[in-house]
Order: sequence, then structure tokens, then C-alpha cells
Amino acid sequence: MTVLVLRLKAGDCVTIGDGTVLTVKQATEAALRLAIAAPDDHEITHARAGTVVDDAEQQGEAPGYSSGASHA
Repeated sequence: MTVLVLRLKAGDCVTIGDGTVLTVKQATEAALRLAIAAPDDHEITHARAGTVVDDAEQQGEAPGYSSGASHA
């Protein structure tokens, strides 16, 4: 397993593998808001305290982004 620890600012991006891009949208001391763009054949899930959050809740937390949307 590879572990990379980064200090990022809003607007910074990280690419993982072929085409998965994490973009820091907002960063505060209490929270980090990310946009994740991945190929259609990659599933993106979100867990909070060990519980997977459903798609409807994910979409509600990140206006303009959805698990099925295409991102450029």
C-alpha cells in the first residue's frame, strides 16, 4: 500500500491512476470540500463514521455534482 500525505489549498488537484482527479474546492480548519472526477466505470462512494452515505445525500451536500455526472 502507498500512502501520500499532502497539505493542499483550495484549487489544488491530485490525480490518482488513469483519470481520477480530486480537486480541493474549499478548505477550512473544520472541513474539506472535494470534487472528485472519475471515469464512468469507477464507482465513487462516501463514508462517514463507518457508514456509506447514499447517492441522494451526497448530491445534497455538493450542489452541482452528482455521482453519475460527467466532469471535465
